[in-house]
Amino acid sequence: MQASKMPWYKLDSHHAVHQITKAPTLQQMQKAIDAYMDKKIQAKATTDQNIASLQQKLQELSRHLSSGDADQVTARSSYYLQHMAGLVNQKALLEESGDTEAAKVAFQSDREEEPQRAIELVINYMHSSLHSTQGPNARVGAVRQYRFAVETALAFPKPQEWSYQLDSFTQQQFDGAQLQAPGGSAKRAANHFNALQLQNAAQLHQVNKISNQYFYDKVMTSWNVGANQGHVQDKLQALLPLLHNAAVKQQVSAQAAICQQTMAIQRQKKLEEERAQRAAARRRQAHEKKEFEHIAEECRKLEDDMESDIL
Repeated sequence: MQASKMPWYKLDSHHAVHQITKAPTLQQMQKAIDAYMDKKIQAKATTDQNIASLQQKLQELSRHLSSGDADQVTARSSYYLQHMAGLVNQKALLEESGDTEAAKVAFQSDREEEPQRAIELVINYMHSSLHSTQGPNARVGAVRQYRFAVETALAFPKPQEWSYQLDSFTQQQFDGAQLQAPGGSAKRAANHFNALQLQNAAQLHQVNKISNQYFYDKVMTSWNVGANQGHVQDKLQALLPLLHNAAVKQQVSAQAAICQQTMAIQRQKKLEEERAQRAAARRRQAHEKKEFEHIAEECRKLEDDMESDIL
């Protein structure tokens, strides 16, 4: 039977046999085996169902291989079968999550033969979360969120050296950044705070209101949630030395903590506000353009009328 006439569910096996038997090196053979197994994992099936299904497919595949190649399939697949739960989770994140970038990095890192290259893929991804204006806590929050996303999607265990290098990279981000001096908004907020003594409920409400607005204004929608949580911490550390009252300091710190805990909601709210503002600006520009075109058309008509009168 020609390959083009095979049922669709047998084409993968036919292709895998060709890739395995024609592989010029053991490493390329192993990659061909891995690629075949990756295709057969089903995100919506259970771990046990995937194990049973993959074992059956590998047995069928091995019938078309030499005994030596079949042994390589058995050896390679044992590691996959051992870590099937992680592989199923990874496949689900690749197919179903809203942000698949971290899962893609985890997938590539898991299948990288060189250990140092595997960790460099993750470090490069963590580095992509950074912005030049981020303070020390913002940078740490940014890379930690990306690290967590990748580690959640990893299918295979990593050596202890992995954690050491990622911890070291994270610490470098903190050590290499400087806490910015208080800006004009911090000084204005401090003036309001220092005028309050927290002697009644009204003043407590006022402190909370100023705090919430101050920290909300600091949310950066182009940064991830972890970076924003750290950013709030940076801004809090810059603000506190300007405050005179210990009770006010404590209350402002408490409001900062609430902002950090609800940062996903805060960031989404601000993102929607920015989208609405951009949409309103586009509508306004379209309206102004339409009015301008209308005025231009009226001017042309007036000019035509004047020329007609002269003639």
